[in-house]
Amino acid sequence: MSRLSELMEEMCPDGVERIVLRDVVSKLVDGMHNLPHGLTSNGKYPVLSAKNIRDGRINMSADKWADDEIFSREDKRTRVKAGDVVLTIVGTIGRSAVVPENNGILFQRSVCIMTPAPSRMMPSFLKYTLDSTDIQDWLKKNARVGAQPGIYLRQIEKLLISVPPLPVQAEIVRILDKWADAHNG
Repeated sequence: MSRLSELMEEMCPDGVERIVLRDVVSKLVDGMHNLPHGLTSNGKYPVLSAKNIRDGRINMSADKWADDEIFSREDKRTRVKAGDVVLTIVGTIGRSAVVPENNGILFQRSVCIMTPAPSRMMPSFLKYTLDSTDIQDWLKKNARVGAQPGIYLRQIEKLLISVPPLPVQAEIVRILDKWADAHNG
């Protein structure tokens, strides 16, 4: 049993509501499927991929950068913002992070971008949920195998997750953040 599951069981002895992911997020999209022409090796807006999501953080180092025109066109669909949760869905599946701030980020297809509905789900709680052993096992089991493993958005949106009340989510996040800080030095 994961630490997240243990905490939910301890704080919600009568159980918690299980809801499909699409019902606790207001946005669930993937990044750009085709890289636009005109990207450069330096610029204003980074174009990131699954390789930039590691250890619960987003590494802003990029090989490809977009200018204002490309960013404006490509951002219309994803509209990445602070508090969004990203999940790698092609190649290395299952790494997640919360977007801490956004001064303009574009993601490639290998990353799913989700906006938790504030009335239902805290971003950090969703990230911890996605990192849990149960969800990681589900992602691996449901990934399609090919040149690169991948999982479809329509599968992710049907993912059944536990959703305790927001005050319980906040306490669980506080405990898990404290634990992570102590173990990641």
